[in-house]
Amino acid sequence: MKKSKTTLSDVAAAAGVSVSTVSLVLSDSASSSIPLPTQMRVREAAKTLHYLPRPKKTSSLKPSLPVLILTSDLTNPYYPLLVERLERAAEKHDFQFLCCNTYHQVEREHFLLSQAEKGQFFAAVFLYPPDDPEYADKINHRLPVIAICDKDAALGIDLIELNNYRAGCIAAEHLLAYRHEKIAIFSSDPSRSISRSNRVKGATDTIAQAGKTSMLFVADRTALQDIPGDNTNYKTGVFLGRGIDLRSESYSAIIAVNDMVAMGAMDALANRGVRFPEDMSIIGFDNLLYTGLSRISLTTVDYHTDMLAQAEHGSGLEQAVLVTDDPSLPEKVMQAIERQKKLLKRQETVERVLEHGVYMIVARSMDEAIEIAGKYAPEHLELMIRDAEKRAKDVKAAGAIFLGQWTPEPAGDFTAGPSHVLPTGGTARFFHGLSVMDFLRRSSLIQYTQSALEKETDAIARFSELEWLDAHGSSALIRRKG
Repeated sequence: MKKSKTTLSDVAAAAGVSVSTVSLVLSDSASSSIPLPTQMRVREAAKTLHYLPRPKKTSSLKPSLPVLILTSDLTNPYYPLLVERLERAAEKHDFQFLCCNTYHQVEREHFLLSQAEKGQFFAAVFLYPPDDPEYADKINHRLPVIAICDKDAALGIDLIELNNYRAGCIAAEHLLAYRHEKIAIFSSDPSRSISRSNRVKGATDTIAQAGKTSMLFVADRTALQDIPGDNTNYKTGVFLGRGIDLRSESYSAIIAVNDMVAMGAMDALANRGVRFPEDMSIIGFDNLLYTGLSRISLTTVDYHTDMLAQAEHGSGLEQAVLVTDDPSLPEKVMQAIERQKKLLKRQETVERVLEHGVYMIVARSMDEAIEIAGKYAPEHLELMIRDAEKRAKDVKAAGAIFLGQWTPEPAGDFTAGPSHVLPTGGTARFFHGLSVMDFLRRSSLIQYTQSALEKETDAIARFSELEWLDAHGSSALIRRKG
C-alpha cells in the first residue's frame, strides 16, 4: 500500500499547534511573535514525520494572475470589509482579485474551484468555511487554497483561524455581567454554517454554566421570501423580531449570530415599541461599520486593542507584555496589532514601542503566568482570565489590577475612580498608588510604663551594643530601678 503524504495538518497535530503556525514557521515567515520553543517544536515534528514542503514554483506562478476570492453572500457587509482589507494588503505584491459569490451552493463552489485549477487563478481564498472541504483540499494540491474560518471547518488546507466558539462565550459573558437572567439567541439555521453553530454553542454553554436560561430561535428560510430586501441575515433578524414576543416571555437580552441579524431584529422590534438598550439589550458579531453609527445601540464582539492602548502613550519607551499559557495566542495577538495599528494617530510612537517594547511570554501554566506578572510588578495588569477576581489575590505586586475582559486599562485612566498615579518601572514591588493618605502628616505616639520599659531594657541595651551606640543603651539602663 502506498504511504500517504505527510501534510501540514499532520505536523500541526504532532507539534500541538495550528496549521497556520506550522505554515509560518516552515516558510521562514515566523517573526518574534511565535515563541522560539514553538518554532523548534514545529521543525522537530516536521523532521520526525519527514514532511516535504510543496516545491516553490517560480516561472509558472505569475503574479499577473488574479486571486479568486470566494464569499457566500456579498450582501453581508462583513465580506466586503474583508475583501477591501485583502486588496489593500495585496497591492504591494501586484496581486489582483476576482470576487465571486457561492451562496453556499456546492456546485457553484466546485465550478469556481475547477476554473482555478485550470490555471485561471494564482490562488483561491475562502472568506467562509468551504461547503465541500474535501474538494477544496483536493484543489489545494495544485494551487494555494486558504480559508478564513474556524480551525475544525477545513482541516486539509491552510487557515487564518477564527475562534467563533470563544466569540459566543464573550457575547454571553458580557450580557451575564449585566445580570440578564433569560437570553434569546437569534440565528439562521446553525447546522448550515460551522461559524454560526460555534457561536451559538459558545453562547449557550456559557449561559448554562452560569445557571441562567437561553433559547435558540431559528428563522425558516422559506418564510424570508415575504420580507423585502436581499440580505438574508438582515431578513432573518426582521423575521424573528416580528414573530416573537420576547417581553411577555421575560427575555431581557438578545444574542444575534451576526451584526446584520442584530440590526434586522432591532428594526423589527423598534416598530413594536421596544427601545434599545432601555427595554432590551442586544449583541452581535463582526464589528461592522454600521454598528458604530449614531442611533444604533448595538454591542458587537471584536478583539485585541489593549496592548496598542499601552503602546501609544507618548515616550515610545513604554512596554506592553503578554503572558499566556496558550502557545497559539502570541501569533494571533501580533496579527491583530499589525492590523489595528494602521488606524491609530500616533503611529510613529506605537512603532517604536512595537519594535523595542513588546514581549510575548508563553508560560507552562496559568499559575506560572501569574507568578511572572507579579515579579514583573507592572503599573497596569489586566487579568483577562476566568476567575480573575479570585486569581488577583495570587498576584504579588502590581500598581492596578483590571479584572476580566470587560475592564480595559483605559477605564482606569479616565473613568473608573481609584487613583491612577501608579508606580512604574517595577516599583510596584515596594510602592502603592498615590492616595489621600500620602497628603496627610502622620506621627507615632509611643508611651511606656515603668514596668513595661523594665521588661525591654535588656533588649534595648543589646541592640545598642551591637550597633555601637552606647548612649542609646544608657538611655534605657539609667531608668532601671535601683
